[in-house]
This record gives sequence, structure tokens and C-alpha cells, in this order.
Amino acid sequence: MKNVSQAESIKITQIQVPDKYRRSGDVVEDDKLRHSIERTGIQQPLVVSKLNDGKFVLIDGFRRLEVAKYLKHLQVPCVIDDLPKGVPPEEYRDRIRFILDEHRQDLFPSQRASLIKTLMANFKMNNKEVGEYLGVDATTIHNWLVVGKLIPEVQKAVDSGQITEHSARVFDGMTDTGQKRIWRDKKADFKKLSGGKLHQDIRKKYHPDQNPDFYCKPERVAMKLKRKKQKRASVSRPKISASEMEMLSKDVELREAELKDAEKDLKEIKHEISLAVNVIRPIMQNEKLFQLVPADIKPQLKRFAEIYI
Repeated sequence: MKNVSQAESIKITQIQVPDKYRRSGDVVEDDKLRHSIERTGIQQPLVVSKLNDGKFVLIDGFRRLEVAKYLKHLQVPCVIDDLPKGVPPEEYRDRIRFILDEHRQDLFPSQRASLIKTLMANFKMNNKEVGEYLGVDATTIHNWLVVGKLIPEVQKAVDSGQITEHSARVFDGMTDTGQKRIWRDKKADFKKLSGGKLHQDIRKKYHPDQNPDFYCKPERVAMKLKRKKQKRASVSRPKISASEMEMLSKDVELREAELKDAEKDLKEIKHEISLAVNVIRPIMQNEKLFQLVPADIKPQLKRFAEIYI
């Protein structure tokens, strides 16, 4: 995991899956995943580690792998995780699995920030590498880490849902002194103002030129604010004619109609899958019933069971 390489295609037949890494599927979620992969392919690479015989062991991505098999894909995109020296391969894989499982859970924002910080420290990773590993972009990782730099009072407010993470980004780059003062003075505004308006209001009232002790790098913040002001003054909004506005409106209406149709189709598919599960499950669980199934249908039932049961 020290050197996370770019994803590369690996033959499905080369990937081994330890029994303890297999996950039971959810009918609705797996159906969404199947439709997504059918349309755009696998967007988040699987994570594997390489064995001495040239094959690979799956660390993360069992459901994606199973859907790819169902869709008869021959290869899947993977990130090959380099095992660190001196660490038993199975122990390392289990540890990474634990980290990824923790990432999936509904952690408090402060817990998530702590987890990512530990991950970066232990494996010498930057924001981009962590983002690639967890399936998000570097900006998202940065925003998540902001919560870990907040004073306890603000962290508690974010974790409890009193204020949003977006609003809390106002404190990005601020010292404890600045955070304490602004939280004391502007606490009520965090519930009333949007993140952008709040950021603008606070930077104006507590400008780094007048309050340098509020910022870790006041000169940089001041320069950034100056650039934004200059850009705003030179930008003009494009003019949209009445006919163009009408076309845009019709396009939006068309997209909304398409979305409603897609939602209707998905609802019907979910219903059909639920009905099929109730029929196929007892067949798969009873060897005598399964033997009565025509030979050409058996592979399809097995694949259906792998995905949905």
C-alpha cells in the first residue's frame, strides 16, 4: 500500500477470493451495481495483492467482481497493493480490509478524519493516494481531514449534526485562537447562512490583515482573498435570450421525464428480482429440486444466486 499504482486490467481467472472476504449481497444494491457496471463499467477499481505464482488475492471489491463475472467480463480494473517488507501477507491484507470496512461504516466525521490521518501516517500516503485507495478524489480527502483540525467544540457540533461539514470548512487554515473566537461570536450564523455566504462573511469581518493570529498562514489567505475579489470584478454573466431559456426549460423537463421513467423501470426490476429470489432460493437450497432444472438453465441460476441470494 506504500506505492499505490494506477489501476490495471487483470484477468478474473487470476484472482483468488478467500472465503472470509466473501460478502452476502443485497438485492437492491447489487441490482444498482449491475446496472451501473453495464452502463459505465467498473469505476472504482478492485484492490488485490500479488502472489508469487503470478496470481492475485482479492482484498476489496468482492461484489464488483461477482457482478463482473455475471456480466461475463474477462478482466477487471485493479489496484495492486504492494506488501510491505516484514509483514505476513495474510495479516497485512486483513489489516487493510479492516481499514476499508471502517471507511464504509457510518463513522462520525471526526472519527473518519482520525482514521484517514492514521492511514496516511502508517503508510506514508498523500491525499491523492488515499483518495485513489478509498475511491474518492483528493479534494474530498482534504475536506474530510479539515474536521480533524477543528477545536473540540466545533468537532462535537459537526459530529452531532448541529452544523454541516461544508460550513465547518470555514475554519480550514485557522488557528485554535481564531476558531474559538469565531465560534463564540458567530455560532448562530452557522445554522442560518449557507457555507459560501458564511465563509465570505467571516473572512470579511475577521480579515487576516487585521487578525493575523486567527490564521496559520495569514499572508497566503490575504493574497487568496485579493485574487478572488479581482476575478469577481472582471467576470460578467452571460446573457440568455428568451428562446434559449425556453429550450433549457424544455431540456430540463425532458430530463425529469427520463428520470421518472428510469425510476419506474428500476422499481419494476426490483419487484421482479424480489419475486425471483423467493422462487430461486428454495431451488438452490434443495439438491433434488436443483437436479430437475434443465442443464442449460443451471449456470444462470447459479449466477443469479451469487449476485442476489
